[in-house]
Amino acid sequence: MASAVILLSEQNLFAEPGGVVSCQVQVHNVSSIVEQFHVEVVGETAQWATVESEVISLFPNTSRETVVTWNPPKVWYVHPGKIPFGIRVVAVNNPNGSVTEEGLLEIGEFRDLKAELIPEVTIGRRRGKLGLAIDSFSNVAVTATVSGRDQSDTLQIVPKPKQLELLPGTTSFTHLRILPRRRYLRGPQRNSRFKVTVAADNVDPIVLDATMLQKPVLPKGSLLILAALIMLGVWLLVRNEIKNAAVAAIQPQLANQQHQNISNQMKLNQLSKTATKASKQASEATKKASIAASIAVRKSKSSATSTTTTAAPTTTTSTTTTTAAPTTTAASATTAAPTTTTPTTTTTAAPTTTTTAVSSTTSTSTTTTAPPTAAGNQLTPGPYSNAISVAAAPGQVSQGLFVVPTGNELDLTDIIIENLTQVTGSTVQVGIQPPGAPSPKYFFEMSLSQLTSQDFPLSTPLVLPQGATFVITVSCSGGGSSACGTNVYFGGTAQLLSGG
Repeated sequence: MASAVILLSEQNLFAEPGGVVSCQVQVHNVSSIVEQFHVEVVGETAQWATVESEVISLFPNTSRETVVTWNPPKVWYVHPGKIPFGIRVVAVNNPNGSVTEEGLLEIGEFRDLKAELIPEVTIGRRRGKLGLAIDSFSNVAVTATVSGRDQSDTLQIVPKPKQLELLPGTTSFTHLRILPRRRYLRGPQRNSRFKVTVAADNVDPIVLDATMLQKPVLPKGSLLILAALIMLGVWLLVRNEIKNAAVAAIQPQLANQQHQNISNQMKLNQLSKTATKASKQASEATKKASIAASIAVRKSKSSATSTTTTAAPTTTTSTTTTTAAPTTTAASATTAAPTTTTPTTTTTAAPTTTTTAVSSTTSTSTTTTAPPTAAGNQLTPGPYSNAISVAAAPGQVSQGLFVVPTGNELDLTDIIIENLTQVTGSTVQVGIQPPGAPSPKYFFEMSLSQLTSQDFPLSTPLVLPQGATFVITVSCSGGGSSACGTNVYFGGTAQLLSGG
């Protein structure tokens, strides 16, 4: 049997993100003894709620009021809409007789955009380029329009794309082409200032200043280079004319010299022929005188001797022909047998860290076992970063978990999601499961259809209390035969709770 009856001053509450809303809770002791009651808020809104008097002591048949206040943060991952909550009163002497009263807390919408030009100054002769990054810290999707304006009307500013669909907690990019309406050949560069505006519904326009430095078509010093080229051309032309005139002037002298050389060569040839003829004539005369002398000697010998016998010498010539037999040398070819080397693979086991990622895959549902938290695995106070890798087979769902150890509190400031595959229809979800909650609350979802990575810096840290679970869920149910995989990098500051 219940020991108390509770009444809420209002069961339907509305709070703006970053605002405050309160509710009066009246607790009535219906038991017959003096009882002490604990008042607490249960549900998703408990992390934003505070109770004015958490412990109330009441005499029998008496009542007392306390105030419960909610302060939802103004962050992009707190989505607008109605969230159920419960006010639970537990009696110290009768814990089984606890009473819970339920209500609804509606979170309002807000829009917050920031933009930045990359860079703010562009330089060019015929065109310039600028990049525009738009960050959405809103908790709803926002359609933004980009435009440019030049007061002097000397520039044409063309954004591409002109409209962007900004999702909560994302950064989108567009490009701006800056086209000068007039060009000039020479002179100093011209500075043209213009403004870039980012406009969206229910958001104050964002106006950014930018500058276009337009250079002349002909760079500085180009006239000197042109004059030097003209002078070089004129000098080459004059040099060719001088060369042709010099050749024409000495050509008759060269012709006379060549004619004289030909005449001298003909005279030398004639003298050579005359000397050769005289030499032949002298040789013939010498031969005739020798023959005459020989005849005279024979006549004198024949008169002195009556009979003369002349023996003709016989000369035998022996000719020896030696034929050398060719020698053939056989070449030896040695073929080296190929050597096959078998590579050796060394596998080194990676060290175990304090982060535990557990993945389980089923065909229709996901079964995940949360890793235990122990004081021995406490995080060192200060900057902290880690990563969770999750892979899912085709048609399956897998989860990766990180549990904040007992005695620690983790303030997340940055989350990066890296898509390792490209599977149409598959998604990755990032969420938090508070201690004792039956299921996680997802605050972001990204498609795995494209090989992209996204960085989500948190302007306001996301506080994970001890025992809270950081959940990564990969759904590979889009069809096909390809597996899905992603890496989620997260970082922030680890706190050590008092008494931890």
